[in-house]
Order: sequence, then C-alpha cells, then structure tokens
Amino acid sequence: MDGLDQNQGAPLTQQEEEEQNFIKSIIYGNQVKNSYGTFRAFCSAISQKEQIEKIIYYLKEKENFKKYNKIVYAFRLYVTPTFFVTQDVPKLEPKFVEGYQEDPTIEGSGEKLMHLLQKFNVENVLIIVGIEQYNPLNKFEATHFRIIVERAKDLLNNLYSRVVQSEIENISENTNFLPESSSMQIKRQVKLKKQIYHLPQLQQEPKFARPQDRQNNRPNHIFYNSKPTFLKHKSDQISQEVIERRKEIKILGDKLKQQAYQLEKILSSIDARDYLQLRFAIQYDQNKLTEKLLNIFMIIADVQSREQLAYEYDLKSGLEGLTVNNLNEQKIKIINEMIRGDKRLTLDSVSKQNEALGPLFGFIQVLMRSYENGKTLRKLQETEKQFQLFQQYQKSMSQGMIPDIYNQSQSNTAKNVSNSQTLFNQNHQSNQIHNNIALQENYYVESSQKIPEYQNESLIQSGELQIKPNKIYINQPSKIKKNSQVFN
Repeated sequence: MDGLDQNQGAPLTQQEEEEQNFIKSIIYGNQVKNSYGTFRAFCSAISQKEQIEKIIYYLKEKENFKKYNKIVYAFRLYVTPTFFVTQDVPKLEPKFVEGYQEDPTIEGSGEKLMHLLQKFNVENVLIIVGIEQYNPLNKFEATHFRIIVERAKDLLNNLYSRVVQSEIENISENTNFLPESSSMQIKRQVKLKKQIYHLPQLQQEPKFARPQDRQNNRPNHIFYNSKPTFLKHKSDQISQEVIERRKEIKILGDKLKQQAYQLEKILSSIDARDYLQLRFAIQYDQNKLTEKLLNIFMIIADVQSREQLAYEYDLKSGLEGLTVNNLNEQKIKIINEMIRGDKRLTLDSVSKQNEALGPLFGFIQVLMRSYENGKTLRKLQETEKQFQLFQQYQKSMSQGMIPDIYNQSQSNTAKNVSNSQTLFNQNHQSNQIHNNIALQENYYVESSQKIPEYQNESLIQSGELQIKPNKIYINQPSKIKKNSQVFN
C-alpha cells in the first residue's frame, strides 16, 4: 500500500518517503570484468549532500553489492543562487557544490568522474563506481581509469535518454487534453524546398570552354597582339644565381654590423683593472696556453717580441685601434694553423686559465671572422658591379645609345662610317694595324684574343677595347676578310 510501512502498517514520514524516492532513482550499470577485478557503475539523483552517505550505505548493505571493496564517487549539486550588487546592478550568481571521494590506492579516479559531470553539465547527480579487486597484490594500471570513465559515461547517457523520453511523454499527455482551437494555434516549422532557377542561356554554354574562348576571355585579352605603350616594360628575369648573390650580400652586411657591435662590446667590458691583470700576465705568466695566445696577438699587432708587448706597447690604445686592416692572408693562415693545431685553445679554457685573457681571445676570434666575411663580401660586390655594368651596356646598346662608360679619349677615331675604308687601307699599307675597323654589315674580325662576356671598365679605359654602335675597335693585329658583296 502506497504511503504505508510494509512491516508496521504505519504511514511513512516525509523524510522516509524522500529516502525511498532517491533509493528508487538509483540506476544500475552493467558489469565489466578483467584480470584485475569487476567494475560496475551506479547513478542516482540527489538534492542534498547528506543523501550521498545514505545511498552508499544502502549499496553496501545490499547483498549483491557487498563484494565491492573499493568505491569511487563524484557529485554535483545546484545551490540556490544568491543576489549580489556590482556597480548598483543586482545580479544572480549560480553556484554549484562539487566534490569527489576515491580510494587511496587509485588516486585520480574521483577527479576524473567529477570532470565527466562537468563535461556533461548535469546537476544534482551522484555517480558511483564500485570495484571488486580479486587479488589485493594486483597493481592498478592506467587502462583501468578508462574502464571507470566508460562505465560512468554509459550511465549518464542512459540517464539523459530517460529524461528526454519522460519529457516527450509529458508533452504528449498535455497535448491530448488541449482543445482544437488551442491545438490549431501551435505552429509547426515546415522545411521549405529549395527553389532551383533554370536559365536557358546558362544551360546552353558548354561545360568546358573552347581554346579560342579561353584565349579571348583571359585578363587583358585586348593586348594580346601588341603591348600598349602606357604599360611598363617587363623587367628582365634575373637568374636564381643573381638573387642568391644579392641575398648573401645582405646577410654578410648584417653579420659585419653585428660583429662590429660585438667588438665594441668586448672593448667596453674591459676596465682598468683588467688591463693591469692583462699586463701582469704578459710579463710573468709562462703558461704554454697564455704564450700561444700572446703570440697570436703579437702577429696581429705587428709586435716583434714579448718584452716589447709588455713594456712598450700600449694595450688600451692598441686594442681600440685594431681593425681588419691589420690582417692579411698570411697572418690569417698562420693564426688558423696555430688555433686548429691545439684543441685546448678555446674561449672556455683560456678564461679558466686567466680571466683577463678571455676577452682578448674573444676579440681576436671576432676580428678574424669579420675579416673573412669582409673578404667574401668584397668578392660578391665586385661580381655584382660587373654584372650591373654589363646590364647597363646591354640596355644602352638595345636603345642605340653610347654608354657614358665607353665614351673615352678615342672617340675622335672613325667619326663616320664613310671614311672607315680609307682608314683600313692606310693601316694595311703601314703594316701597323692599331685600330682595325670591322663594320657589322660588311666585315668580320678573326682575332686570337677572345672578347670577354663581361666588359670591364678598366679594359675599356686602357684603350685595348672600344665599343661603339655598329663598330668594334681592337688595338691588336688581326686578319680581316672582306665581304665579296661590298667590293663587287
């Protein structure tokens, strides 16, 4: 009989009815067994934190669940929000009471269950996982955490499906008792069919355009035959080698700036006390490592002996005045052989031997690197300069103009094309052909000297080669063959 105690027949109190209700709300999950033990999850709805102990006590007293010797649980309760005022604006702050309890041998399992409740965003729910361990000596592995979470997740999904089903049943019961007028007022969302517009013009076009159409419909197709004058001329495609060379020039320039800053920083870090210690090491330190380092410094500074370095050489002004100009190929070769031959000659070993010698060795290393980078940079810049001169010459010749770099002292020779034949006859009779003229249309030159591809400005200024439009002047004897069409 509902509302009566079965044993005594007396009516149940409100507290006893609530206990029976939340005991009836317990959902029992399926068991999972493995070599470690048996896992089973339980889920229940709660409204107070005190109900947790009653539910666990009920499960432990039941004969079917006495075998579970390890219990892990987590709960999440919704508490009535409290009002608070912020900048004269009343607000409601929702508050949740969360917690978990776990067995000391399986730490972290309760926290995982609580995170699962937060992820599902459920309220007033208690999730319990019971574990029956077969052998107390068995070790709890990390894979068992996954079993615990999976059992709890299945129960929460089951609980969610039950809640949704009960809500659907309540809605269906309420709609059965609605009058016809109210039921007609309920609006249903009907999916509108997507309208498809058929355009005959678009359907007649082929799926793939013909080659002629692709050519005419491309961007700027009206300029296909000839390029308009208002468009800029396309710059010549620079080869990958030129791009890499210019990039390397920029990188080397940045390295030289950084190394100059390092040299300045090393010199600023050396104070008067360091100079005194350095001079003391020069005078009295007889260590082989120190002696080798001082020999390297003497080579760079052009000092003849160690006595001269100790008593006559000014260390401060000498270090500040040292630049890459004090180095040359011979010095670099000797210093590299001395450094590579001794593995102990490093910055760390020198600093441990004498702190005053560490900045000196670092200064020498940076100075040598700066010299090598500067040498490489000069070679690249020279190649780039020759390339630019050649490009300038090609551009001037294509425009029919005489470049300024080729207008030198011999510009008075062969002023006109008409007197070229007379000049050739005079030179041939005297057997001294200093300026052999080869017209581009009527003559060709057979010379043992090959004209280089890149014309150097110094070669042109020296008078060995002079280039003008349609004429080549070579200050060397050469054999000239005449075209038969000219003299016929």
